[in-house]
Amino acid sequence: MADAVAARGLPRPEIRLEHLLALPGLFDGGQPEDDREALQAAVTAALDQAIAGLEAMKRKEGDETAAEMRARTVAIDRHLGTVAALVPGALEEAQNRLRERLAQLLGDAIEPQRLAQEAAILVDKGNINEECERLASHLEQVREALAEGGQVAKRLNFLFQEMHREVNTMGSKTQNLGDHARGDRHEGRDRDPARAGPEPGVTRR
Repeated sequence: MADAVAARGLPRPEIRLEHLLALPGLFDGGQPEDDREALQAAVTAALDQAIAGLEAMKRKEGDETAAEMRARTVAIDRHLGTVAALVPGALEEAQNRLRERLAQLLGDAIEPQRLAQEAAILVDKGNINEECERLASHLEQVREALAEGGQVAKRLNFLFQEMHREVNTMGSKTQNLGDHARGDRHEGRDRDPARAGPEPGVTRR
């Protein structure tokens, strides 16, 4: 075009980059409309497949996690019953040890009333009936949440925190009762592959 203008004896125009960029369709490859529709359909199909795969993976992961949680609640429930049954015997054993120690220290000077008072304090400190009941209630609520399914991560996370608090309280109350009360809980924890509490924040779909 510039040569044609110069051939007419007119000043040769200066063509700059902005002139070329202003031309419509200069960089358009002229892709047919059919190709664009085919490309859009292929991208949409690939996206749908990726989303379906992601949902399937999350469902599988959620089902496996829920199954693991159910197994752990069964194990915890079993050991809870064992620990609750052991505590009365452990309290009685601790009372007997208390009597023996006081008898060795005080001999005949021991007052029966004082002994009964100390024994009552010991029993009260080692009483974990309320903790056992609350822990059993939390276990039932976990089972209900898993049965309902859906977005239960926050609910399970709260329940697991409460369960952990109850177990810690039980351990604290029974720490002075000797290995008799705590042994089964630790033994079950060592032997059972599902001994650890579920990770918080897991969502089952």
